Amino acid sequence: MSSLPKVLVDNIKEGNVILFLGAGASIGAGHPQKKQIPSGKELAEMLVDKFLGSEYRGIPLLRAAELAIAQSDLFTFQDYVASVFREYGPGDHHRLVPRFFWKAIFTTNYDLVMERTYEQAIAAKQNLQTIVPFLKNSDRLEDRLKKPDSIPYAKLHGCITALRDPEIPLIVTTEQYLDHRKYRSFLF
Repeated sequence: MSSLPKVLVDNIKEGNVILFLGAGASIGAGHPQKKQIPSGKELAEMLVDKFLGSEYRGIPLLRAAELAIAQSDLFTFQDYVASVFREYGPGDHHRLVPRFFWKAIFTTNYDLVMERTYEQAIAAKQNLQTIVPFLKNSDRLEDRLKKPDSIPYAKLHGCITALRDPEIPLIVTTEQYLDHRKYRSFLF
């Protein structure tokens, strides 16, 4: 007895569904020190603490990111964001994802939770597919998806593994949202 529509369940079984993972998909991710992955509001507070000072408490994430970059630089900012998300791995519910056959997976998350989920599934022989991350237009699909079990994994807002590429910054600020398609139009 599923709460999902039958047509959706049938399409999932047939491998005809694209999985889209937004920010909430990382909730419940594992961490070696049992930390909870920060929400957008919590990340904003962390940025305020690291780069700005207590007088900026309560500002939204977009503004906190803009000011943090202005107070330092893009790479210092991105290094900090990476340090926040670097240690997170899959929670139990994430480990279900590789047990289904997907047409593709798209995410707005910067973290490595899905990559680690698939790595663990491959090691345990519990995967049906292997994800191949795509971050920008020059990541050539046809060259990277040669194995029959490979699926595209589009990281629409960037990834903490590509922090030094100025063409594809982590999408956090208003300006970055406005320019997000510049080197990622094929992903969209």
